[in-house]
Amino acid sequence: MSSTKQTYAFLGATGGCTLHALIPTLIAGHTCLALARDPPKLQHTLLTSGLPEALLVNLTITKGDAKNPSDVRLMLSRDGTTTRVTGIVSGIGSTPVLKKGFHLMPVTLRDPTVCESAMAALVSTLSTLEPAKGAPRPFVVAISTTGISEKVRDVPLLLLWLYKWLLHVPHMDKRGMETLLRKSGEECLVVRASLLTDGAPRGAAGVRQGVEQRPAVGYYISRKDVGGWIWENVLRRGTVGDLDGEAVTVTY
Repeated sequence: MSSTKQTYAFLGATGGCTLHALIPTLIAGHTCLALARDPPKLQHTLLTSGLPEALLVNLTITKGDAKNPSDVRLMLSRDGTTTRVTGIVSGIGSTPVLKKGFHLMPVTLRDPTVCESAMAALVSTLSTLEPAKGAPRPFVVAISTTGISEKVRDVPLLLLWLYKWLLHVPHMDKRGMETLLRKSGEECLVVRASLLTDGAPRGAAGVRQGVEQRPAVGYYISRKDVGGWIWENVLRRGTVGDLDGEAVTVTY
């Protein structure tokens, strides 16, 4: 475990898994950066989630859009050329919506390419930034989903129809995001979670994990436990370690 205070950046932290990775990172005293369209909303969400108000001093929120490279650059670099960020967690997502009328693939997203577009903005920005003196090159943790592996089945047989039919559009977006990240050459880790819930967390002992070739197959997992897994296994240690380039499945 790294005892040195690090600087971490978060995309999509107003809700979901990223929020629950941000909270323990702030509690541990690390410097945190976040990009949000509505900074007061993010602050309110953190406080209502149990974060002590005094710890907000460790958080700098940049107002902006994760799909805009200029906004991403402003979050990561105050001088526009270097960054002291150790790692970046991206949990960008969009609201599912039903298409009108009859469709073979009835579910889409309010923004069907939001994950891929945000990752494009991030990797293009990182390609133009150098680590500040004494700082490492940032690693990237991208929160994705099971059901998109082209190597092995990582979802229960009973859910295959749901993943192939209802979730086709969201999964295409996640697949595009993963491809961009891997092609970027940046040190990275993809966290593929099974169906997400807002249920009570089970803690580290209740979470099963696997790699893409040997995935942990399960039905669902709490967003709090996905965020907690990222904190315990990556941010707390300050590195993705030997998981660089891997896709890790997390589930119950």
